[in-house]
Parts: sequence; structure tokens; C-alpha cells
Amino acid sequence: MGTRSQKWLSLSDLRKLGFADYLILLLLPEPVVRGNVRYKGEPKIKLWKKIDVDKAMTTLPFLLHQAIQSVNIVNITKEDLRDLYSELVKKEYAPEFFDRWCVNHVRHDPATAYDETRKWLLDKVPDKDEAYVLFKAAVLMKIAMVCPDLASDAEDLIRELVRDLPESCGHVVRRIRTRGRAL
Repeated sequence: MGTRSQKWLSLSDLRKLGFADYLILLLLPEPVVRGNVRYKGEPKIKLWKKIDVDKAMTTLPFLLHQAIQSVNIVNITKEDLRDLYSELVKKEYAPEFFDRWCVNHVRHDPATAYDETRKWLLDKVPDKDEAYVLFKAAVLMKIAMVCPDLASDAEDLIRELVRDLPESCGHVVRRIRTRGRAL
């Protein structure tokens, strides 16, 4: 198949499809740089083959990025949740359970779309265990960034998640540590 019959996508096309800079670097080959056909005086443009882009859009990193973008975390404090927790348990809360409950409440709140997004992601990937761990860790990292009052508790849950992984999942641990910088 010649280069004329191939479909090419520009950087703005990639952005419309949901690619972040780190995904372009991680998942796509080097772009082809060509002169700007529409605007002769403008800088050259970078183009990627559509077939490469389509393949990248089926990978776990791309799907995970899409899933994380659709989870909506709002800033909430422990104080905001204290009355609700007390009402639910009908007794005075135990601090060690309250902290974990706060993070899990934010994660599973229907407004976050966590449960629906998790199901969507797991339906699209072959390695469901790895995808689930990465998604949960990424959402916990997002909670830590958006809700400073819950940050240490969310980070504790991430450490537990990583600690409980079997030895064979070392690559998942490395991804979790890397992914936190990318969110």
C-alpha cells in the first residue's frame, strides 16, 4: 500500500481522539514530518499513520487514560463526611475505619462514575486483573491529588494494593509508580 492511499492523522486529530502528550510518546512511532500543504508559510506538521493510531487506542495505557479522564472526583473533606458516616453506622465512628470509608465513599460515589468506568475498562482489555489494579491505583492517586484531606489515606490504600500483589505482578507495581506522574 503506497503512502498516498494511507490515512494520516495530525497532532490536533490525536488530541480530538483523547491522546495526551505522554501517550503519544509512549504508544506511537516517530511521526512523519511534512510541509504544511494548506498553509505554505506555516511550520511543518507531524503526521501519524491512522493504522498505528488505531492500534494504540486498543492498548491498556490508552484505555486506562480514557477511563481516568472520565472519573469525576470532587474535593471533599473528612468533616463533610463525618455526619453521613455516623448516620450510616448508627454509632460513633472508629477513626481507623472512618478514614478508609471516606476514600472508598469518594471512589464509589455515583457522581464519580467509578463503577461504570471500571466495568467499561474491564470489558475492553484481556488482562482484567492488571487493568483493575492500575485503574484502582490511578483513581486513588486522583483522589489524593483532588482531596488533600484524604491524600494520606488514599496513599495508604495504594500501598496496601501494591503490597498485596503477587510477585509475578512486579511490572504492575512499576506501572503504578510511573502512572502517578502522568495523571
